[in-house]
Amino acid sequence: MIRRLDQRRLQRLCRQRRTAYHVSDVALRLGGLARWWLRDDVLALAAAEEPWRSEETEWLTSKPDLPDSPGCCWVLFALEHTEQWPLLRPAFLLPLCWKSNVDHSPQLPPALRQLADEVLTELCPPGRGADPRWGLHLAECDEINEWDLSDLQFRCDSGKAPLAAGLICAMEGVRPDHRVWATGTWGGGRDTATVGRLAEKLQLAHQWGVHEFFVPAGMVQTAQKWCKDWGAAIVIGTLDLAVTAGAEANAETVRKALKDYLSSLDVAPPVDVKHGVSPGVRAWYIRQTQRDRERALSFYWQKLLPVISHLCRRRIEEAAGRRGLSPGLRFSHLVTIASDSPEVVPLVAKALDVSQCLVLYTADKTKMMESARTGLAGSRCSVRVRQFDQEANLRAQFDEAVSKFTEGVPPENVVFDLTPGNKLMSLTLEHQVARRGNWLHYLRHEIERRTVCPGSERPILWRAGESWDEGIVT
Repeated sequence: MIRRLDQRRLQRLCRQRRTAYHVSDVALRLGGLARWWLRDDVLALAAAEEPWRSEETEWLTSKPDLPDSPGCCWVLFALEHTEQWPLLRPAFLLPLCWKSNVDHSPQLPPALRQLADEVLTELCPPGRGADPRWGLHLAECDEINEWDLSDLQFRCDSGKAPLAAGLICAMEGVRPDHRVWATGTWGGGRDTATVGRLAEKLQLAHQWGVHEFFVPAGMVQTAQKWCKDWGAAIVIGTLDLAVTAGAEANAETVRKALKDYLSSLDVAPPVDVKHGVSPGVRAWYIRQTQRDRERALSFYWQKLLPVISHLCRRRIEEAAGRRGLSPGLRFSHLVTIASDSPEVVPLVAKALDVSQCLVLYTADKTKMMESARTGLAGSRCSVRVRQFDQEANLRAQFDEAVSKFTEGVPPENVVFDLTPGNKLMSLTLEHQVARRGNWLHYLRHEIERRTVCPGSERPILWRAGESWDEGIVT
């Protein structure tokens, strides 16, 4: 059953006498909204009144969990005249959710509905028939969706950033991180450089255990100073709202303005060897490479690389078994080249389970070589490196380095990885340096949005001088 909460009724409730009996009555009347909107000291006083059972007291005085399913978001309201609302928090939350193929809920406060219309116009302009219709609704947590708040007149201009981010998350199927908040607005002649009552919003975030709070660029230093003064361990992020100025905002400018916020809001999915690289993990990684490449690469090295190398190793063993080559197939020495994808070196070395790796590199790829070497630190594989000049005789340089590296090693234990490096380098290794009995390796993969899809890697191994389709094809 829908219960109506109009402005006058809420004002009457908030002007109740500040006694345990009266504030307990207010909490009962507000139901699930109470612990979102009432002050902590008011909730503690209400919980002391007798009608509450022990489990209800614990529920009433605990911080509610923000919803984190795709499309969920939360908007901060801040009171302009706190003396008129003595029982309410100076700043409070309203949890919301974007839903597909429905209109906006008629239970929304009008200011919130207006913001939602603006966000829809910017992110899903009319005429794009392929997109589903989206509507903003009250979240279902604590039965908040059973309230009609359409008469409430609280302003919420700075809620536009979380509303827009929530809709983008809904469209991309992203679970938002409830520990990441934001406040900021644009359009309609509003001030993009500042937001009102930032101190009160930050204090609420501190109480809620928020990890990261995004504000307009012009307020970052102020927010950082306040958090330092309070001892609040909140990282202050930047909303680049200046890019929305001038012409009307659109999907491109909004996404650019919220780029860092969207990156932090996007919860990294769990990864483990047992389950491999799920579609959700793959989608998350590809999204992050577009928004925050540094974070995506860190995730790859720390989480994905061990899983993918294990997956490739298993694929090699299974394919070798089908060719009758397993379990006798053993490699000990890998020859490879440092490239702009340094992760390929440790990935292949671990997949092949080698104990020695020679990384050939040019002077301009020194940093990539160091990254590759770091990726194998602590593993059973020791790394040697050799710089070469790509303008000089490649065969002579490669021959000298490889001969020293493989001296006394049975040819069948040596693998040349042809995946990294340019074509001339790969052709030189394959046709002029590799000896009969050596193995050649190439890593196939799928590409999406100019990014290698993690988990799509398929190793191929074949003997030097033979056709690759006669080798181990995974």
